[in-house]
Amino acid sequence: MAMRTLFYVAVLLAVAVTCKPWRWEWLRPEEAASIAEGFLFNQKVNLGAYTLIQAAEYHHDGVWNATRDEQGFSYKPAIGYVNRYFHAENREDSWTIHVSPAGRIYRVKHDVDDLMPDQKLGKSEAVLLVYELLSTGLGIGADRLELVKDSLAALPQRHDWYYTFKDLQGSPHSSLFAVRLAGRTLVDFSAFAAPEVVPLDARPPGSRLRFVAFALIIFGVFQIILHHRHPISWKRGMWWGAIAMLIVLAARTLTISQATLLVPGGSGAEDFIKRVVLAAAVEAVQSGILVTLIVASGESIARDLLPNISTLTRIAPSHRGWTGAWIQSARWALPAAAIFLLLESAVGLLEEPAGLAGQSLPLVGEILGTPIPVVAAPVLVAKAVLWEELVFRLWLFPLLLFWVRGTLTSLLLMAGISAYFVGYTEHNWLSIGAAMWVVWSLMAGWLMMRVGILGALLFHVLVLGGYLGIALVWTGFGMPAGLFVMLVIIGTLAIVAIRAEGLWGRSADNA
Repeated sequence: MAMRTLFYVAVLLAVAVTCKPWRWEWLRPEEAASIAEGFLFNQKVNLGAYTLIQAAEYHHDGVWNATRDEQGFSYKPAIGYVNRYFHAENREDSWTIHVSPAGRIYRVKHDVDDLMPDQKLGKSEAVLLVYELLSTGLGIGADRLELVKDSLAALPQRHDWYYTFKDLQGSPHSSLFAVRLAGRTLVDFSAFAAPEVVPLDARPPGSRLRFVAFALIIFGVFQIILHHRHPISWKRGMWWGAIAMLIVLAARTLTISQATLLVPGGSGAEDFIKRVVLAAAVEAVQSGILVTLIVASGESIARDLLPNISTLTRIAPSHRGWTGAWIQSARWALPAAAIFLLLESAVGLLEEPAGLAGQSLPLVGEILGTPIPVVAAPVLVAKAVLWEELVFRLWLFPLLLFWVRGTLTSLLLMAGISAYFVGYTEHNWLSIGAAMWVVWSLMAGWLMMRVGILGALLFHVLVLGGYLGIALVWTGFGMPAGLFVMLVIIGTLAIVAIRAEGLWGRSADNA
């Protein structure tokens, strides 16, 4: 166990040193807010009348590797800061400034009323003013801009000019700038990719597949109830469902930015907070119901078809209790996780992080936006691991074995279905990210057959938690949360191994 753990730690260190994806150190939240306030100061905005709400955001098509694309990482980062300024009295008046980890403002949005009065600038005067504002406020000189298109909206109280510039020094991911000038105020700016650029791994959100997944799960549970041999563990399923509900509630609570809770009364963000709270409650109840059904029925079908593995309600005869089951799982999961981390990191040197490494990036964005990153990181890992392993390994894989009666076919079907439901559809099923996800699912399925669901759970924790911890350390100020995640994982393995050594010693003495 010690040698396998050391091998896993050595792989983490190698990945952390050789695969660092940018040259800059990340900005702290207060530094990003300072950059946003500097822009507003140049716009002659009275900051005393506004309240700041700050969070981190994730772009599924953003640029993660700064060493490969500096300009893209500056203007289209995978993770950036959102600084929202709400007016204390006028709820319709707000500014949103997006700042990249490299210190660049990559988007500006100001909600302004069409009837708000301002100047009516002519064409030449307006374009000169835009060049000046872009240079002083955003650091984009006129020498690197080429005007592609302009248009005028003649409002009753002012003129609004709309521009599209081509960035002569930009990357394909940030080659175009969209700008809106309302009177003499720059109210809209965003960097976007050229039309010919197609992201290699732009996974669509999987929420649109939730209804289909729910229907399939209900159908599968009904089939298991009809054909099961071992008893359905409804009580144990409800117990795990309650745990899943609490984890989801904790995760959603922790990922609400602390600043969001301080929204002034009467502002437009109050409705947003209510929607977030309602969505969290619905997701928690839905997760609890589904996990109850999955565990109760999945335990039965798994024990029918794979009698020699450990499940959540039964330890295999060859194991000496839960401690022995975790040790047996760690013996196989540690080297498997280390090998997969090496493989995925090597692929990440050629392309943007994908597969399970790509799954960790949204978690980085959520953790950086929470008031307690050290607590949020392990909770989010537990939420992702528990849900996916129970659905795909404990429940779906044995169900496919029951239907198909072929181990290899079931493994391939399970891997393909899991990749599809995390977002790799027919549009990108041949991408590197989809391939890595299929390989990951095959390895987890093999561990399920070899030692049981505990092996698949531990494998998922080691890979996702390890890469997430490294990514948080890379950010600089997220280092405590990253180190804490890796310490929890490795420390838990060490405690279990020490306990197992003690149990083995007492067993030998008794014999």
